[in-house]
Amino acid sequence: MRPGGGAGIANSASHTGPSSSGVDSGGGSESSGTSGPAGGVPRTLRLPPPPPPHGAPRRPVVAVALSGGVDSAVAALLVRRAGLDAFCVYMRNWDAADEAGAGSPCSSERDLADARAVARRLGLPLLEADFVGRYWGDVFSGFLAGVAAGVSPNPDLACNAAIKFGALWDFAASAGADAIVTGHYARLGRAATASGGGGAAFSPLGPLEPWRGGGGGGGGGGGGGGGGGGGGGGGGGGGGEAPLLLRGADAAKDQSYFLAGVSGAQLARAMFPIGHMTKPEVRALAASEGLRPASKRSSAGICFIGRRSFGGFIEQYVPPLPGSFACAETGADLGPCRNLLALTHGQRAPLGGGPGRRYVAGKDLATRVAWVASGHDHPALLSSTALLLPARWVAGAPPPGLSGGGRDGGVGADGGGWAPPGLRAACQARYRQGEVACRLQAAPIGWQPGGGGGGGPEFQPTRFVGGSLASAVAAAGAAKASAAPGGGGSPDASGPFLKLSLARPLRGLTPGQAVVFYDGAVVLGSAPLAVPGPTELEATADGGGGGGGGAPVADAP
Repeated sequence: MRPGGGAGIANSASHTGPSSSGVDSGGGSESSGTSGPAGGVPRTLRLPPPPPPHGAPRRPVVAVALSGGVDSAVAALLVRRAGLDAFCVYMRNWDAADEAGAGSPCSSERDLADARAVARRLGLPLLEADFVGRYWGDVFSGFLAGVAAGVSPNPDLACNAAIKFGALWDFAASAGADAIVTGHYARLGRAATASGGGGAAFSPLGPLEPWRGGGGGGGGGGGGGGGGGGGGGGGGGGGGEAPLLLRGADAAKDQSYFLAGVSGAQLARAMFPIGHMTKPEVRALAASEGLRPASKRSSAGICFIGRRSFGGFIEQYVPPLPGSFACAETGADLGPCRNLLALTHGQRAPLGGGPGRRYVAGKDLATRVAWVASGHDHPALLSSTALLLPARWVAGAPPPGLSGGGRDGGVGADGGGWAPPGLRAACQARYRQGEVACRLQAAPIGWQPGGGGGGGPEFQPTRFVGGSLASAVAAAGAAKASAAPGGGGSPDASGPFLKLSLARPLRGLTPGQAVVFYDGAVVLGSAPLAVPGPTELEATADGGGGGGGGAPVADAP
């Protein structure tokens, strides 16, 4: 099944609303608009900014992504309080009507009603954009390809790069916007002269401060009422360097992990007004203003799955692959597995009977075996190294340590053909997992894992993924290779593979998941995990020499 029918349409956005202008002006009755003739190109309406006084420059216009949740509602409130020229956009990225059965896991109709209520309350116009086709082509098709190959992609990173900061920007710019505003818990900043201490030096931008780069221009108005700035698209930061992406002030809600695939050029036309706030502060502000989503429950999991079983959902799109469970320590058969494709590393295995809980250590699609181990932190679930696919860097280029520079110049080569000295940073391998100090080393450009020929780097994968290193890497690359490059969010296929060495083992390193790199609060970039190195169980069995040949990382960056 395929949501939305016609995917891959270049211009799939449509504006709808209750009036002939296609705009919900925040008052009067509501009605559902249409998106144009069936099968044709949706009609496009413009929302021109109000004309400036004679001789004055045009005030920048911002578009607020309004989802119906409390975070975007407060973002819109802060924009309104700042006196900026603004309109709101509600995105429809998923069509649940095309799924088997009834009901909407994302409650899109209720979300739209809440978005309309917020727009009315704030007196802001609301446009609706249909990105179902683009979501399928740029996000969901790659997600399905990865699942079918046996890996666990994270569609949220691809959605942010391709849809929220790609398709939404195209839509908003066509309606007259110079910048987009979202309710992400993240911040932007500019590089500052280092003054000692750990982490990159930076100065945060204000909650609604536009990025002007080195040359002024571009972006929405400032926090006090929208100053000058450039009149045109606001897309490049005015010729200067790109802004820095920073962690949000609320460590419990920080969403910088999901924004790590967004390019610097995309960030230059974005604003995150609640990134300086905590979630309780956001809810309290929404309640004080009488905004409808103030007490609304936060969304959970992937939007198009919601709170349903992942296995039940994915079988509507990818046929199940039955197999069996086996003990990671003894190899003993533990019974049948209904669908290997629905399992991910680290999750509790759906096994009945036996002492204690068992967790997935890996899966081998060739032999149709899912390896499991008893205990949440069993050594078979812990790895200290991993091979990563080519990375995407927020700044557009890798940090100096990966190109032969020397932020950590005292680190030598490990003798395995990996480029010294490597880059010391911190990394996060899953959302909410917590960061750990790490070292990244690059392979020579053009090197292919398992390609033979000798003389190149070596990497030993865990045996729990099965097959050859080349086949494991090909499976992990299926998700990004199948997705369209829309929005600039795809990893750079021309970049080098990376070896990740961790200061301490992490649990459940999962092929297809994003590893995000940090320098203090600054997000450097991200790379999909191709395959973990040997687990602690394997290292112990081999006499402590496992870990993929990586040098230990003794110090935090």
